[in-house]
Amino acid sequence: MSNYDNKDVMRLLIVGNGFDKQCKLKSSFNDYFEYQKHNSNIYSRYNRKYPYYFDQFEMLEHLRIGISEIQNGKFCFWDFYFILNANKFDDEVKWADIENTMFNTFYTENSTNYWYKFITFFQKYLTNSNINSYADEEFVLALLSHYILNYPRNITYIQEFKQTFEIELLYKYLSEELIKFENNFRDYLLSQLKDNEQYREKSRGLLKLLQSSKTNIMSFNYTTIIKELPVLNIENVHGKLDDSTNIIGIDSTKFKYDDPAYIFTKTFRKIKLFTDKEQTNIEHVLSDGIEMIAFYGHSLNDQDYAYFQTVFDYYNLYDRKIKLLFYYSIYNIDREIQIKNDIYTSVIKLIEVYGNTLDNKAHGKNLLHKLLNEDRIRIMQI
Repeated sequence: MSNYDNKDVMRLLIVGNGFDKQCKLKSSFNDYFEYQKHNSNIYSRYNRKYPYYFDQFEMLEHLRIGISEIQNGKFCFWDFYFILNANKFDDEVKWADIENTMFNTFYTENSTNYWYKFITFFQKYLTNSNINSYADEEFVLALLSHYILNYPRNITYIQEFKQTFEIELLYKYLSEELIKFENNFRDYLLSQLKDNEQYREKSRGLLKLLQSSKTNIMSFNYTTIIKELPVLNIENVHGKLDDSTNIIGIDSTKFKYDDPAYIFTKTFRKIKLFTDKEQTNIEHVLSDGIEMIAFYGHSLNDQDYAYFQTVFDYYNLYDRKIKLLFYYSIYNIDREIQIKNDIYTSVIKLIEVYGNTLDNKAHGKNLLHKLLNEDRIRIMQI
């Protein structure tokens, strides 16, 4: 390690799913989907060619065969939605892909969002439910309409929605289905952690490379990092598997509090989830003695920018001498150049986007340049 990676100063270590993956835990959504392919009658036909490869009969037959999975909540609307949109993902489905895909259904800058368009189509579908009469994107909408009409677990919402077509009723249904999706993903991760000594051993070893003499950890994972010195404080900002507080959501910065879609933001979902439980509080890890903020295994995707803004604001990134260190690993030698380019691009975008939030626009514009000139930002391979 270089002198920049000073182990004697107190640091805040921010980790994402790449930490768990580097420790050989199958913790990505791609792993979850692959697992489901071998354990679900419906997922067994999960294919990049969906939804156009199969006709109406075959698709609906697999839903019928897997009806018990739907009834017991092991398969939900969001599972179906992601299956039907699998062709939009890269070969490796990342956490960011799922959250960004959800975000893009709820937010569009200059037009109505996906679910308002769905409501318009849904009214059309009620007059013509022959799915094979639709093509392309309407074929997907027809399959989703069929699912909602035939496999609702909360019949009250759907019956009322059929009469009023109110977006709030649709969102209530989607919100309840999202909780099912979270629970299924939680069950999957717990199955991967059970008796997994390899993960525990590797996570301790990796942590030793990343921590300093005094370290606070902000984890975006649901897994629990064992708290032992020199780790002082740990916060799982999206909840933990241990107490069933894991959440999946979208960034709140694009939504006003009175937008019906606000219920899908991480901010709202944390308020709702922790009303009767102990709230996660990132101030536990924002100690005054922090001199370096280090990152590892986080894609730095847009859906978590609100957290990064909070951290950078707290430490007054522009004026104070706090340093940033972005670690990365080459997890696939065949993609080494792409991995490096991805981390460079993600870091630049993070700093530029944060700079745009500063009141002093001149400061925001030259923030990255200032960090480079003052040797306060590095990207380092481990």
